[in-house]
Amino acid sequence: MTVVNHKIFNKKRLGIKPDKRYEVMDSVRFSSARDVLDECAAYWYDLREFRYKRKRCGRYVYGKQWEDVIPDPDNPGRFITERQSIMRQGKTPLQNNMIRRFLNSIVGSFRTNQTEPVCSVRDSDEATIGEMMTIALQACGQLNQTSELDATNLFEYAISASAFYKVKYDIVPTRDTLDGIVLVNNPSRMFWNADMEDPRGWDLRHIGEIHDLRLADVLRAFAKNRKDAEYIRSLYHGINTRISSSYGNMTTKRIDNLDFYIPQDDYTCRVIESWRYESKQALRCVDEAEGSLYWADLNEERGIIAENERRIKEAALQGVAMDDALLIKYKWAVHQYWYYRFFTPYGDVMAEGESPYWHKGHPYSFNFYSTFDGEPHSFVEDLIDPQRMLNRMYILQDFIISSGAKNTLVVDADALDGKSPEEIAEAYVKVGSVIVLKTKPGVKVNEVMQQLQTNNNNIGTYEMINLMMSFMNDISGVHGALRGEDPKSGTAASLYAQEAQNAATNIIHLVNSFNSLRSDRDIKLMKVLQQYYDSRKFINTAGSYYSKESKYYNPERVQNSEMDISLSQSTSTVAYRSVMDTFLLDMFKGGAITLKMMLENSNLPFKDRLLQSVESAEQSAEEGQMNGFTPEMMQQVQGGSNPEAMAMLNQNFRGQEQENNEIKQVN
Repeated sequence: MTVVNHKIFNKKRLGIKPDKRYEVMDSVRFSSARDVLDECAAYWYDLREFRYKRKRCGRYVYGKQWEDVIPDPDNPGRFITERQSIMRQGKTPLQNNMIRRFLNSIVGSFRTNQTEPVCSVRDSDEATIGEMMTIALQACGQLNQTSELDATNLFEYAISASAFYKVKYDIVPTRDTLDGIVLVNNPSRMFWNADMEDPRGWDLRHIGEIHDLRLADVLRAFAKNRKDAEYIRSLYHGINTRISSSYGNMTTKRIDNLDFYIPQDDYTCRVIESWRYESKQALRCVDEAEGSLYWADLNEERGIIAENERRIKEAALQGVAMDDALLIKYKWAVHQYWYYRFFTPYGDVMAEGESPYWHKGHPYSFNFYSTFDGEPHSFVEDLIDPQRMLNRMYILQDFIISSGAKNTLVVDADALDGKSPEEIAEAYVKVGSVIVLKTKPGVKVNEVMQQLQTNNNNIGTYEMINLMMSFMNDISGVHGALRGEDPKSGTAASLYAQEAQNAATNIIHLVNSFNSLRSDRDIKLMKVLQQYYDSRKFINTAGSYYSKESKYYNPERVQNSEMDISLSQSTSTVAYRSVMDTFLLDMFKGGAITLKMMLENSNLPFKDRLLQSVESAEQSAEEGQMNGFTPEMMQQVQGGSNPEAMAMLNQNFRGQEQENNEIKQVN
């Protein structure tokens, strides 16, 4: 037998490349972890222009509007900021931040018209299931304070034209309990495949983010036992467990100096999370008995054949022909699926596997605003140039005013008669002073002493400033009615309401695009809750009008149900509750509903106590104990026809109605 020296005779030394014809059929097997990590890094670095645009728009929103870099006129080849250039010229870099004002109005309008997710099933007979899921979803949203997250992320969406959410099932930090978690991701930490062009993100193939975690957080997330903990600790052996921040608190410097591999603080561990769309050979199966579609590995084919043979024999025993038996139909296909990896900066994989979620996807929800050829364009981007022009007008006006003559006293030197200019200046500004000048014969005092003042204020800069502000109003679509400004004298209420509606129409594209992102996030959160809520529980949400049966979450009924999600007007606002209470009170006064029905559906602060009193009175009436109410009175109260009892109740409700009206006026 010939002995081969494999150190010399191998494919690498002989230049024989490995056969990768079947790489697509098992991309995980034929891809090294280092290659995937390098791909993540390439995607992140390719997004540097996107991060630069986001940062520039953010500076203009939050007041740093003279930080653009320009060539230094005094030092060729070097660069300075516009602020430094203006200060070199002896000017003050003034600015009037109009962009922040517009965004505050948009977010304020968004908060005023709050919406919340509502789940609905296609079968009207199963409406209770939809109510169960709605209550669970709204309760989880209240736990995560999604209303605050949405308002914050809407700012991000308008600034960077992108917004990201992450949905998972983990420990809630504030309650130390397992539940659905909704996180807002910083776009500067995200990366995704650069060739994505579909505005819905359906052509996404790779997405992930970079984390900076403390060592204890890394061990909690990835160490399943002591051996794993020691191994992970060895991967981050150079981490300083003592906190020594490289930057000041509450600054943007950490994100400004972000790097893919190296964390900004020496006490944090860099973890790279990657979700990649992989592919492999598989069997596409359709179970005719259950009506389900699923994927199976190639080595499961024998088991499928055996199961089909068992079904055929079972059908034959019952007199059913083989062709009529319900079998598992399958065929070979390429299966694509999401595969996650958690890397260290050195390429070590701390955790990996197929998506653990029932929705079989990645945990991120995202949206890009106003994309063109795959490039997003932010709402703020169009407002930068008018804002710059507005700031220039302010500086120009300030420079003209500061450089012009203002109340300058001009005195003929020949008329001073030995007096110094300081003495004349001191006497000039002193009340009741006397200035003695020696003028030449025939020369009047006003000819040798006069006040000089240049009229350089009205040169058109004020008109330009108003024009620029008008341009910004038109470009943004945020007019005075949307900002809540007082209408002009004589403006009809209907006209002002129409102006507010028109202003809201101008921003509806931005808000609706963001709401579509919220719907995608809520659908993903709903599926996560369906998967991990595996026991019966009572879930209550403030301001909900669902039945008591729906508030008892039953996983056996909910987990296998397909539902749609829509965003409806929130019932948690003061205005909504006030209108609802007024409507119920009118129905009660009209005799359309009973007192008990009104209390069960109202938001009155004393409704629970009063409802208990009514139920107690009903029980006492049944037992023959009147407690001040005869059975006839109770029957008439519930029917709304007893004048005395109605007068007593109406007296209480008139006070509540007055309180509701005061709340309306405040809002």
